[in-house]
Amino acid sequence: MSVVPKVWKRLIVTFLWSFANVLVYNIIAGVLLLSSVAFLGLGNLGIAIFVVLLILYLSGFVYISLVWHLASVVSVLEDVYGIKAMKKSKALIKGKMGVAVAMFVVLIICFVGIQVAFESGVVLAWSLGTEIRIGIGILCFLLLFKISLL
Repeated sequence: MSVVPKVWKRLIVTFLWSFANVLVYNIIAGVLLLSSVAFLGLGNLGIAIFVVLLILYLSGFVYISLVWHLASVVSVLEDVYGIKAMKKSKALIKGKMGVAVAMFVVLIICFVGIQVAFESGVVLAWSLGTEIRIGIGILCFLLLFKISLL
């Protein structure tokens, strides 16, 4: 337990830098996406450019999320935190970008699938009995717990 006070400070600093990074990225991307719609309209060219910008945004967002998650691990396991942890995680991802993106996408698909199962089986399933809905909720919780430990 004596490690926790040292680790959480490093983790908070890394989180704040990562959050600032994501915030600035989302603001810039939002301005670009909205300005492309505002200037080009919703014609064929406008939609095509919007889709290209959206794909670029999503790929950049996945990359930033990967760096963020790995930077959190680096800041806990090593004496590096903040921007230095983000730089180190960027260097660690560099050689295995395809594997990292594939794992991230698979995890996101699992999270979305569990969320949809919970929503359709617990929240919106008024016709099911209470016991079945509780069972589905517990199953979804256990699946989320299992996925989070991966």
